[in-house]
Amino acid sequence: MHTSSLALTKPDSDKYIEMIEAALSSVAPSHVEIAIAYATHSGVAVLTSALAESASWRKAHKRWLVGIDYCRSDPVALQHLQQLPRSEVRIYDGDYVVKRSECTPRISYHPKLYLFRRQKKSALILGSGNLSRTGLEIGVEAGASILVTRAEDIRPIQKWFSSLWRNACPWQEVKESYSAQYLSRNNRQSPIVLEDDMVPGSAIKSGQLTPRQLRQLRVCQHLWIEAGNLHKNLGADSPGNQLMLKRNTRVFFGFAAQDLQRDSRIGSIEIEFNGQTRYDCSLRFSNNHMDVLTLPIPGMDGPTKYDQETLCFTRTGLYKFSLELGTNLDVSRWKRKSRAINGLFEMKRGRKMKKGRKWGVY
Repeated sequence: MHTSSLALTKPDSDKYIEMIEAALSSVAPSHVEIAIAYATHSGVAVLTSALAESASWRKAHKRWLVGIDYCRSDPVALQHLQQLPRSEVRIYDGDYVVKRSECTPRISYHPKLYLFRRQKKSALILGSGNLSRTGLEIGVEAGASILVTRAEDIRPIQKWFSSLWRNACPWQEVKESYSAQYLSRNNRQSPIVLEDDMVPGSAIKSGQLTPRQLRQLRVCQHLWIEAGNLHKNLGADSPGNQLMLKRNTRVFFGFAAQDLQRDSRIGSIEIEFNGQTRYDCSLRFSNNHMDVLTLPIPGMDGPTKYDQETLCFTRTGLYKFSLELGTNLDVSRWKRKSRAINGLFEMKRGRKMKKGRKWGVY
């Protein structure tokens, strides 16, 4: 016996992730098998945060069968999945694909399957939703959720998954090689377009980040920026900690490029500096049309000041970053690496500024 329901989503309506949450709740699974074409940083963030409060999700044995074709999966996202409780990631044809230029596959791997099992009761989701923020929350998708109460009804699916799983490559075996491919000069300079690479209306305006630059922000592991003089938001006698960034620089920190109302909250990240971590560094879209990042407080969990320093952020995990203040030698090296991939930029000059602040990615 089985029952089924359809999920047909469009912007501002039901979301694909809601079908996944409902399936998890209806089964309370002991085992989860997910076969997915690729996993993005924001997609993994959406899925894991939506399911994090479920006790059955935390206790379930989770197997992720993911593709890395064309360097579409984010290695930070894959490592996050690997580190979840009772979780293992394998890569379809990984030992072959990772040796190919730009991770070109010999055959397409393109499933979108979520299977939740507990004894005889199971829920199966099949459809168009990738493990991306667009697939789970934003895009126009179609899928079906099937609830079954007989083990034999899903046996063909289990057999199919197990066969692929046995021949797949453990993530840890290709992690270093794949990360090197993902961070190769070619991929950082001209990353492949993913469905999460949305282009807001502002991106077509002069002086805004271009679609290619937005993709570079998604892929590159490092972002550096000349801080200039920060606003005295902590008092006239205290150094400030609100860093002005170009609109949609938020993509580097794992958030979507989109046109927001002024003074809108974007999200928050973790920033580690000299062994101390600030867990609630907020990002918002300011009244001045810039992204504003709240940094660790100077002299408390941050450096003594940020004014006239050059800051470098390094992605270390899902919404996790380390912060470094660069010496002259460091800054020269960062600029050289950014220039090599056409990733060296300059802020628009203000009325009272002789030159704009330089920044870049690599």
